[in-house]
Amino acid sequence: MNDKRRSWREVLPIHPAAELFPRVTEQELRELGEDIRERGLVSPITVFKEVIGTDVAYSLLDGINRLDSMELAGIKFEFHRPKFGDLVIRSSELNLDPDVARCREVCGVNDDAYAFVLSINIRRRHLTAKQKRELVKKVVVATPEKSDRAIAEMAHVDHKTVAAIRAEKVATGEIPQLMKTVGKDGKERKPPKPRPTKSPVPICRVFEATIEQPAAQPPDEPNGPSQTDDPIDVLDCLTENVRSTVDLIGRKWPAKLEPLRKEIDQIFRVAIEGRAQIDTPTHLGKPQSCEPDEPDDLAIPAFPQRGRR
Repeated sequence: MNDKRRSWREVLPIHPAAELFPRVTEQELRELGEDIRERGLVSPITVFKEVIGTDVAYSLLDGINRLDSMELAGIKFEFHRPKFGDLVIRSSELNLDPDVARCREVCGVNDDAYAFVLSINIRRRHLTAKQKRELVKKVVVATPEKSDRAIAEMAHVDHKTVAAIRAEKVATGEIPQLMKTVGKDGKERKPPKPRPTKSPVPICRVFEATIEQPAAQPPDEPNGPSQTDDPIDVLDCLTENVRSTVDLIGRKWPAKLEPLRKEIDQIFRVAIEGRAQIDTPTHLGKPQSCEPDEPDDLAIPAFPQRGRR
C-alpha cells in the first residue's frame, strides 16, 4: 500500500456510506490542511474492515475531507499495515499521535456502516432542511431494507418524512416495494400499508348539491325531533352543523382553522345565496347575492372575517 506517487483515493477505496454528506469547498479544504499541518490530525481516520474469505479488504468510512485537505496542502503521508496489525497513517511532516494515526476500524460483520457515519456526522454538520432531506433520500436508496423508524432515528428526522420519501422512491422504481423491513431492534416486520389517497371534495360543493336536490330524510322517530323535506330546513341544519364545528375547532385548535379561512367563507356564501334562491319565486328572475353586511341568520361566523379589516 506504499505508493507516494498516487493519490490516496487510488490506494484506499471509499465506502458508499462515506459519500452521504456533502463535501466542503476547496478553500475550506486548504484551511483544514494548514490546520492539520500545525496541529496534526485531531480525529482518527475510520476505515471499514471487511473479511472476504482469507483476505481483508479496507475502505474509507470517515475522513475524506481530512485526507483531501492533507493532499491539497502538499502534506506527504502514506498508509501502512504491518503484518497482523492495524492500518496506520505515516507522515514525515506530521507529528502524529499513535491513537489518531492508527485508523479506527469498523467491522462489517458487527457494525452498520451507514449508522456509524450518520451518528458521527449528523450532529457536527450544520445541514439545511433541504440537505437533510437529500441525506435521507440517499440512506433510503442505499438501505431500503431498513424500516422508516430505523432510518428516522439514525438521521434524526420524523419517520413520516422517511415514509414519504420511501413512497416517492418506490413510485419512481428506484427501490423495490419490500414485503419486510428491518427495524432498529434488528427484527423483521411487514411495512405498514400506505393509506389510499382520495381527492377531497370541497364542502361548498356539498352545499351546492343540497340546494339543487335536497337529500331524502328518514321517517320521523317516535318521541324524537320531527324530520322535514323542506330544503330551507335542510340548509339551515347543515349550516348550523358547520357553524358549531367551526366554533369547536376554533376553541380547541385555532391554528388548524387558519388554512380553511377561504373555504369556510365560501361555504356560508353558498348557503346564503342558496337560501335566497329558494325564497325567491322563479318568475321574478335570478335573485341577487346577499351582501356580506346584510343581517341574516346565516351570517358568516366571526372567524373567517378576521383579518379582513
